[in-house]
Amino acid sequence: MKKILAGILGVLLVVGVVSGSAAALFSATANVNNVAIRAGTAGLEFSPNDSTWSTSYKFPDWLADNVYPGYANSATFYVKNTSSANIGLKVSAQLMSAAYGWNEFKDVTNVWIGDSAGSVGSGYYTLTDWNLSAKDTQMVVPSGGGSTPMGIFFNISSGAGNGIANQGISTDWVLTGTQVSP
Repeated sequence: MKKILAGILGVLLVVGVVSGSAAALFSATANVNNVAIRAGTAGLEFSPNDSTWSTSYKFPDWLADNVYPGYANSATFYVKNTSSANIGLKVSAQLMSAAYGWNEFKDVTNVWIGDSAGSVGSGYYTLTDWNLSAKDTQMVVPSGGGSTPMGIFFNISSGAGNGIANQGISTDWVLTGTQVSP
């Protein structure tokens, strides 16, 4: 029995040595250098007329003059995706600041931003609401650099009363384009 056990152990030892030495094979390496990744950029530009483009634009005159309770108007503007990356940009808007008649206009002026036809957009919010947080305009500006017309629609609540008489307001807005799949 001892011889059988010794024989089995001997066979296992031989198998172990042969397997261990069989795993000792030659190997070689190759170096791969400068595997670089470069990120693109996102870019959004604004134009009041589809010809003058800028990332910061100042209107030269009033968007609306002689407004009154019940007044409504709209204006078309254009945005362009100038991203170097092949991405679409979903546009949101926020009122950042206002000068002059903020207290008179903040809760009686309703603004909607979206497509220039007025069919897809943010919904109407007061200036106060626009100032509290950015609103989704439901617009995506595709990659490729073409211009996309958008619209701003606004109205003065019929309940505004005499508080807005002989008052004006100047506002500053930020349009933000956030990446979406192309």
